[in-house]
Formats: sequence, structure tokens, C-alpha cells
Amino acid sequence: MTGFFRVWASGGAAQAAAPGTAVPALPEGVELGRVQSWEAAPGTGPDRTGRAHVVWAVGGGEITQAYRVQLTRVESARAARWQVAGISGDDLT
Repeated sequence: MTGFFRVWASGGAAQAAAPGTAVPALPEGVELGRVQSWEAAPGTGPDRTGRAHVVWAVGGGEITQAYRVQLTRVESARAARWQVAGISGDDLT
């Protein structure tokens, strides 16, 4: 997930998201500090929900935000990988 958040901060979330998924751009000047935690719920099938706590660097300071992340397994003849199918802010509890 760190790769997705890094790409999102650089403005390229559309490249890391599942086909047809629109991820809103982050405000200018926001940089990834670190992904504090990431956990995906167990399950079967091509869809999962996960939760991430992310530290963003903004204007010389840091803010922490929790996210609920929907993942989907995207497959082609050559490869398969999990991609972000949706993301929303979550509370920090």
C-alpha cells in the first residue's frame, strides 16, 4: 500500500487505481510521510476492504489520516494484482 499512497501524493493515483476508479487528487504540497499501518480484512473472492493510517507531510508539519480502502483483484492473461477500487477517510479509532 505504501506504493499507492506514494503515487497518490505525486498526482498519479489514476495509474495505481483499478480501471474505472476515480481517486480525487490530494491538495498541492501534500507529501507522503509514511504508512503507519495497513491491514486488509481476510476473505475470499476478488474484493477486500482494508484500513490504513497514513502520515502526510504538509507545510513543515505532519497530519495523520485513517482511510478505508476497497481493493479489487485485477487480472489479465499475463499478471494479476490488487488495485484500489475506492478510498475514503475514516476516523482514527
